[in-house]
Amino acid sequence: ESKIAAEAVCRAINPETTILRISGVAVPVFSEPPEVWPFMENQRIEFIHRDDAVSAICSAVTRAEARGRTYNIAGGMSWRMTGKKYVKDYFDLLGVPIEEARFQTRPGWCDWYDTNQSEDCLAYQNTSYETYLGQIEKEIQKLVEGIDD
Repeated sequence: ESKIAAEAVCRAINPETTILRISGVAVPVFSEPPEVWPFMENQRIEFIHRDDAVSAICSAVTRAEARGRTYNIAGGMSWRMTGKKYVKDYFDLLGVPIEEARFQTRPGWCDWYDTNQSEDCLAYQNTSYETYLGQIEKEIQKLVEGIDD
């Protein structure tokens, strides 16, 4: 409710404001898994790669056709999955059994998003989920080998 109210204030101040509703952002670095994942095991989730979120923001600022519009920003088809699949993929890279994962018991804020209009206008969905997993795998390998960039 507070986000919708904030969007209304922005529109009242400047009707040309472009509003981006950005899904969870996946950053391709190793991070300690949370004690409880912020979604249910069978909940639909869709994140977006950090670089693609930045591309969407840059496009929204520079493309005149985006002015005054509201867009859902998310990763697209390859990023649509269940919470269990996302966690299993991450745990597989770490060599941790999925049975060790703990999920929320109530739905979190994640879901799948209609991004057809935003992608058509902003052309930002450039990084597949599979590419992201490869990037995470490389980061984990660097840690294992003690390589520091």
